[in-house]
Amino acid sequence: MGAGDELGYVIDGDEVRLVNVAAETHEDPLVIRFLEFLSDDLQARPQTLTLFPPTLLARMQELSASVVIDHDADLIGDTAL
Repeated sequence: MGAGDELGYVIDGDEVRLVNVAAETHEDPLVIRFLEFLSDDLQARPQTLTLFPPTLLARMQELSASVVIDHDADLIGDTAL
């Protein structure tokens, strides 16, 4: 791994390994089945695409409008993974 690489983790039994996300090709069958379930449900019931009432979404956007997040910023201090 090198500077700028994206880190991920793989849980294998009682072991956790850090991995380079770009190099990792692990596919979790449970996640795949869950995503297929969501896809099937959204196709069968497209009205569920509206996850938040419009007033709640507007309030969330209003409250977070001034929040600035720099996804490229260095992590400072202890970080639990």
